[in-house]
Amino acid sequence: MNDYRQAFKRHIEFVAFQLKISYGEFRASRGIDDFLIEMSMHDWTPQEAAAKALDVLCKRDKGSMDRAVCVAVVYFLDETVGAPRQDPTMRQRLKDLEQVLTGPGHPQAGLQWVNTWYS
Repeated sequence: MNDYRQAFKRHIEFVAFQLKISYGEFRASRGIDDFLIEMSMHDWTPQEAAAKALDVLCKRDKGSMDRAVCVAVVYFLDETVGAPRQDPTMRQRLKDLEQVLTGPGHPQAGLQWVNTWYS
C-alpha cells in the first residue's frame, strides 16, 4: 500500500469513528475498497487522489457519509500537502466544499476546489 493510500484509508477510518458511522457500512455504501484499489493502480498526486475521491465517493446526498468523506479528504490533504494557513480550522474549506457538492455537479468541481485550497 503506497503512503498516500495508507494515509487516505487512515483518515476515512478515523472520521467514520469520530462521526459514529459503522466503518463496514461506510466502506460498502461508498465503494471505499474499490477506490483504494484504484488509488494503488495510479500514480496520483495527493491533490488528484482527493479530487477523484470527491468525485467517486461523494454521492451528493448530503448525508453524514458525505460529510465523512469531505472531512477525511481535508485531513488527507492537510497531512500530505500541508494545511493552508488562511483556514486553520477548516471551516471555510468545508463550507466551500459543501457548495461544490450541493451545486450543479460537473467532473472538474472537486478538482477546482482542491486546486483553490491546495495548489
